[in-house]
Amino acid sequence: MSLTEITQLPLREKLQIMEALWDDLSKQVERFEIPREHLDLLDVRRAKVAAGESTLHDWDSVKYSIGRNPGVFISYDIQTKSLARVEK
Repeated sequence: MSLTEITQLPLREKLQIMEALWDDLSKQVERFEIPREHLDLLDVRRAKVAAGESTLHDWDSVKYSIGRNPGVFISYDIQTKSLARVEK
């Protein structure tokens, strides 16, 4: 099936294809090597969070804040298990 054919399918069928692709990819993910520069960047970001130079936002907080107020995030503090409004 071509990409053109897929784009013309009803939404339900597109979602079924997407789910099948995701299931297949998730079974193969262990075979992919993460590039060294990605791992290095992750280490830098973890160090900044540990040093208090950066804030870690959980995905639910990020999703909630998208499109609401530019520069304002709802942050979840893992240690205190509380939400806080953060303005950037």
